[in-house]
Amino acid sequence: MKFALLLALTVAVAAWAQDQIVPPK
Repeated sequence: MKFALLLALTVAVAAWAQDQIVPPK
């Protein structure tokens, strides 16, 4: 199930990137 692993990794990276982009309040 490499596809599932890749999908999970993509979601994790997307969430991390979004957290990095949002400026701290």
